[in-house]
Amino acid sequence: MNDPNDIVSSGSDSKSPKVSIVIPCYNTQPSFLEQAIESARGQSYPAKEIIVIDDGTTNPETIKAIDSLPTDIKVIRQQNHGLSATRNRAIEAASGRYILPLDSDDWIEPYFVEEAVNIIIEYQNAFVYPWTQTFGNYDILIRNRWSPCEQPIVNTIPYCILIPKKLWDSIGQYDVNMNLGGEDWDFNIRLALAKANGLCLPRPAFHYRVSSDGVLHSITFKRYYEVIRKMERKYPDCYRPSHMFRQLRSVPACQRNYPWLIAVTFYSAYKLLPNRCFSALFRAVVFLRTVMRRYRAAQNLR
Repeated sequence: MNDPNDIVSSGSDSKSPKVSIVIPCYNTQPSFLEQAIESARGQSYPAKEIIVIDDGTTNPETIKAIDSLPTDIKVIRQQNHGLSATRNRAIEAASGRYILPLDSDDWIEPYFVEEAVNIIIEYQNAFVYPWTQTFGNYDILIRNRWSPCEQPIVNTIPYCILIPKKLWDSIGQYDVNMNLGGEDWDFNIRLALAKANGLCLPRPAFHYRVSSDGVLHSITFKRYYEVIRKMERKYPDCYRPSHMFRQLRSVPACQRNYPWLIAVTFYSAYKLLPNRCFSALFRAVVFLRTVMRRYRAAQNLR
């Protein structure tokens, strides 16, 4: 039975499940924060709440921006605890049936929540992920594809997903010990282990800011080897060669992001190469993939 608190009348005879959009903020530029919040407020889906959680911001301009937020935004303040703990606290305070995490320097298209709810409404153990449009340092469209068999070696979907709050709670929330980055990657591995159904919204509904000082580039990419080692210690069965090869071979090519040989080669390099060599290889792969995506995007514009 549905909790009456997570159902909101949309002004007609139908009732819609509430969606909670949670926006962690730590010293974010006010213009970025405003863009994120306005994209949440501008959702065509009416049954929503927006929660901004201030993770111990010290920047006076950001503090001023949070203090002046509209009254329809729920604000939570705390001392600095990091992204995972901050998201967890905001989600615990959320009253929606579904949760949508949104970082304070990214933004979403007005149709995202409405279309995602329409996709997920008939499912229980499922979540919805969109395609990703990057902006900032480079602009490319990423046609994300949920691939549980590849998830241990590469994060296949963005953090910005529509997920039932009960599913988030049942798989253990975000891990506060993932302090090197990779908290979304780790969370998505647990979604795969829970055999959650990843449902795609095949539109660039999520806009992800790429910057050199962002967590992904400044920490996760530079310490990728350490992050993946940490996850291997958490989920040893997922990283056993027999399990990895069996999983990759059992999935049709149309359900993977990479050809079987490339995935196996990358996994083998991780297992066999020293930290420094593998990290250099990983950065080279990321660079080449970005160049190819930029090239394809330029070709599509012609």
